[in-house]
Amino acid sequence: MQITWFDEKTKTGLATFYKTNLTLNAVAAIPFEHAYVVRIGLNDDKNVVIRPLTKNEADSDTSGGEGIYKIACKKSYARISSTGLMSQIGAALGLELSDKPMQFESEFLEKENLLVIKTGKESKQ
Repeated sequence: MQITWFDEKTKTGLATFYKTNLTLNAVAAIPFEHAYVVRIGLNDDKNVVIRPLTKNEADSDTSGGEGIYKIACKKSYARISSTGLMSQIGAALGLELSDKPMQFESEFLEKENLLVIKTGKESKQ
């Protein structure tokens, strides 16, 4: 008998933008469970990208801390809190961020060690 087990990782990763923070659902947060900090930026497609960094990677970083933020990981989500960061993201993407959540699907690219938040279209989930 062949059994196919259900796996949490097969669900869609979601990132929720607020004016004060960026929250990742449990699926999107999986790659950050052991991250010390994260680096955040935009790719050429205007998608937000997040790279988890270990303590050693953060300590050996030569950028002077540019683009590096703390991440708080809980059992069912992860959160990056920074009003300044969210203002920069909103301005770069032309989004009016507020207390009302804006959700976007995400995908983790293992080879590049990046979470890509697909900001081109808001998710309806």
